[in-house]
Amino acid sequence: MMKFWRWLAVLACSSQSGLLTWQAAQASPVVPQAGTPTQVQQTGSEFTIMGGVRSADGQALFHAFEQLGLSQGQIATFLAQPEVHSILGSVVSGNPSYIDGLLRVSGGGADLYLINPAGILFGPHAQLDLNGSFAATTASGVLFDGALFNVLGSDDFSQITGMPTGFVFAVDDAGAIANAADLAVNPGEAIALIGGQVISTGSLTAPGGEITITAIPETGVVRISHPDMVLNLEIMPLPPDAIAESGAMTPLTLAALLTGAPADLATGLTVQPDGTVALTNDGTVVTPTAGNAIASGTLDVAGRQGGDVAVVGDRIALLDATVNASGATNGGTVRIGGDYQGQPTLPGATLTYVDAESQITADAGISGDGGQVILWADGTTAFYGDISANGGQNSGNGGFVEVSGAETLIYRGTVSAIAPHGQAGTLLLDPTNITILDGNGDGDDTPDVDPLNLSPLNVLAAAATPTIIYESELENTAGNVNVTLRATNNITLNDLADDALTFNTDPVTPGAITFEAGNEFRFVDPNDAIVAPRRNLTISAATINVGTLDTSETGSFGGNVTLNATGAIATRTINTLGNALGGPTDGSGDITLTGSQIQTGRIQAGGGFLNDSRVELTATSGDIIVDTITAGGGGLEIDAARRFQARDTFDSFVRITLNSTDDADLIDFLMRGNPQPLIDAGLVDTADQVFITFPTSIGVNPGGGQPGNIVIRHGGSAARNFSDGNITITGSGAFPNLQFVSGPNDDHTIDINPLVPVANFTGFTTLFPPGTFPNEASGTIGAILRGQGDATLVTSFQNQPFVPLPEASEGPGANEGLPRAGGLTIESGSFENVANLTPEDDNEDEDPLADETDAIATDDLEDEDCVAAIARRSANTVEIDSTCPTPAADEATD
Repeated sequence: MMKFWRWLAVLACSSQSGLLTWQAAQASPVVPQAGTPTQVQQTGSEFTIMGGVRSADGQALFHAFEQLGLSQGQIATFLAQPEVHSILGSVVSGNPSYIDGLLRVSGGGADLYLINPAGILFGPHAQLDLNGSFAATTASGVLFDGALFNVLGSDDFSQITGMPTGFVFAVDDAGAIANAADLAVNPGEAIALIGGQVISTGSLTAPGGEITITAIPETGVVRISHPDMVLNLEIMPLPPDAIAESGAMTPLTLAALLTGAPADLATGLTVQPDGTVALTNDGTVVTPTAGNAIASGTLDVAGRQGGDVAVVGDRIALLDATVNASGATNGGTVRIGGDYQGQPTLPGATLTYVDAESQITADAGISGDGGQVILWADGTTAFYGDISANGGQNSGNGGFVEVSGAETLIYRGTVSAIAPHGQAGTLLLDPTNITILDGNGDGDDTPDVDPLNLSPLNVLAAAATPTIIYESELENTAGNVNVTLRATNNITLNDLADDALTFNTDPVTPGAITFEAGNEFRFVDPNDAIVAPRRNLTISAATINVGTLDTSETGSFGGNVTLNATGAIATRTINTLGNALGGPTDGSGDITLTGSQIQTGRIQAGGGFLNDSRVELTATSGDIIVDTITAGGGGLEIDAARRFQARDTFDSFVRITLNSTDDADLIDFLMRGNPQPLIDAGLVDTADQVFITFPTSIGVNPGGGQPGNIVIRHGGSAARNFSDGNITITGSGAFPNLQFVSGPNDDHTIDINPLVPVANFTGFTTLFPPGTFPNEASGTIGAILRGQGDATLVTSFQNQPFVPLPEASEGPGANEGLPRAGGLTIESGSFENVANLTPEDDNEDEDPLADETDAIATDDLEDEDCVAAIARRSANTVEIDSTCPTPAADEATD
C-alpha cells in the first residue's frame, strides 16, 4: 500500500530521511526554588529531593524548582512516605526541563507528576523507576477536589485534599512536550503526556495499564476521570480569573524547546529554517501549532489483559507507530482522536491520520475477546495502516473497530477482527457520506494521487467531502468480520467495472454486512451487484435503490437479506439460495423488505425439502411490485397497503393426483370444460399422476419442519377473500375497485396418452404479458403454487382454478349475471423506473407508481390501449381474456 506523508493541516512533504541517532547529553541540574521547603542533596550524579509541602490530608507532596533537568547517567530521587499518593514537582522559572537521566520515587508507591509550563523534553536515555504512575504536563495548574494548585503562584496547601482530578491550561499555545525516551511503569500503572503540543518518537510502556497523550489547542481545563490520569478526558472552558499570575511566563514552542536543548542532545527532531519541525527518521514536517499530538514510536499496554491507550488533541498523527493493547486473556482499548462515534468522553480531533507503516493491535492472545479500537475525528480521518482486534486462539470473540470521520473518512488500511473459536468482530465506518469507488480487487486501490487535496493550507477551510472507500478495501476484509458502513446522509456505490462488490466469506462464522444511511442508499449502475456468500446483508435508509443482492452459496447456505426504508425500495434480483438438500445448516436465507412501497425483480429464497427460508414484504403506504417469488418452509407474507402485483413467471413442473370431488374445478380448468378424456384414461381418482408445467409467479415449498404458508394482504376488494388454512389472500377494502386475479390463462396444450396412462398439460400463457398488469388489479400473471412434502404441488386455491371472482354485489343472486369487466388499462413496469418513489395517497384512481415511473419505460406502448376483460365465468371461476399483444422473447423480461 502506498504511503502518504501528508498529515492533514499538520504534516507537509519532505524528502529528508535518516535514522534515529542519540548521543549522551549534558542537561541542567536540579535546583529548588529559593525560599521553599524543597531541598536537593547531590551525591555525585544523584540528586535526592526531600522536604516539600504536604497537602491538608497528607496525600499530596509538592515540590517547586527553578530548574529540573538530568543528563545521561544522572538520577533524581524523590523521597516519599507510604501515606503520600501523589508527588508534584513543578518548575516555575520559565526554564524548560531536559530529562535524559533517571527519575525515581523512593519510600512509597506515589504517582509522580512532572509539571513545567515552559516545556519538557525527554532524551533517549531518560528512564523511570517508580511504583506508581507518571505524568508529564505543561499545565499551569492542577485541580484537586474543590481546590486549585497554582504552579506559578503561591498557594494555601492546607486547602488541598485528595488526588489530582485535572489540569488547567491558562494560556493559548501551552508548552510542548517531546519524548525520545523509552519510558516504562509497572504493570497496571499509567503514563500521561499532556501539553500544548506532544510528540513521542520513543516508546511508552505500561503493561496492562494506561497511556494517554493529550495535546491542548487552547486555554481550558482538562478533567480526568481517574486518579491515574487516563481514560475519560474532558476539556472544559477556563474558569474566570483562574491562575491570575499565569501571564508572568511564556511557554516555549516546540521549535524553541528543541533549539534550546543541549547541543549534544540528539532528539530525532530537526528544526527547519521556517520554524517547522521535521522527524529525522522519515522527513515528515510538523507545523508549530498547539493541539498537535504525534506518536511515531511505540505505545505499549500489552499484558495479561490489554490496557488502554488514548491519543487526543486537535490534530492527531500516528507515523510509523506501533500501538499494542493486546492481552493474553482479553484485548484492551485504543482510542485515537476521540471516542466511539464521537461521544464526549474524549475530546474529538479535527483531523486524525494513521500512516501505512502504523500498526494498532488489541488482540486476545490465548483466550478472551478482541479489544476495542476507535479512530475518530470530528472532521477528517485518514487511515492507511493496519488494525487487529482478534479473539483468542482457544476461545473468545472478535473485537470492535471503528474508523470514522464525522465529515470525511479516507479508508485505505486493513482491519482484522477474527475469532477462531467465537463470534466475528465488527468493523464500523460511519462518516456523513460514503462513496464506494471502483477497484481492481488486488488489495491496493490507492491512487497515485490522493483524491482529496490534503495540503495543510486549505483542508481546514474546505467543505466536507464524501468519504471515499475503494471496492477492494471492503473486498479484502476477512469474511468472518462484521462490516458496518453507516452514513448520516448518503451511501453511494459507484459504477463498478466488474459489476460486483464481492465480499469474502467464511465457512464457519461468516460476518454480517450492514449499510445504514440517514438519507439514500443507491447504486449508480443498477446492473451492479453486492455479492456476499453466506453473509447476512442488511440495508437501512430513507430510500433504497439498488441492483442485485446475492448472498447465495451453492452447496452450502445463503445469508439473510433485510432492507428497511422509510421511503421506497427498488431492487433487481434478490438471491439467498443455498443447498436445499444438505444438512441442518444448509438452506436459503430469509428475505425481509419493509418500505413505503416496494418494487423488485426476482426474489429467490426457496426450493427443496430442508429449506425453511421465509420471505416477508411490507409496503406501509403503497404498492408491492415484484417479478417472481420463491420461498421455503418459513412461508411468504405480503402486506401491501395498496396493490400487490407479480409481473413475471418461471416454469414449475407439477406432479399431482386428481380427485373428482376435491379437484372438480381444477379438472374442469385443465380440460377446458371437458373432463371425460382424462377420466377415460384412468387419470382421475387413481394413484396415477398428471404432469403440469405452469408459468408460476409465486412458489413456496414447505420444508425444514415449517408449513410454507402463504399470506397475501392487499388494499383491494375485501369481497372475495380466500383462506384454506395454508394459503390466505385478503383485501383490506381500502381500494374496493382493485380486484385480485391470478394466472395463468387456460390456453394450454392437452396431451393425454391413455395407454400409459399419462397426461401432460403445457403451453399455458400468462394472464397478462410479462412485465405488465392492469392498474386496477392486484395478483399474479402466473400461478401461485404451494408444494407438499411428497413433492406434489397444489394451486394457490387448493386445487381450484387460478382466477378468483371479481368483487360481487351484495344480496341474493349476487354471483349471477355478472357483467363483463372491461377497460382495464395495462401499464408496463420495470426496475429502472422506481427511483424516488413517494407514498401513495388515498385516491384509488391515482397510481403514482405507474404515473410517475412506469411511463418512463412505456415509450413503445404509450399510443396503444391494452385491455383485459372477463370472457367466461362460472360459479367458481373467472377467465380473463387480454387484447394485449404478447411481447417478443427478448422483450418479455427485464
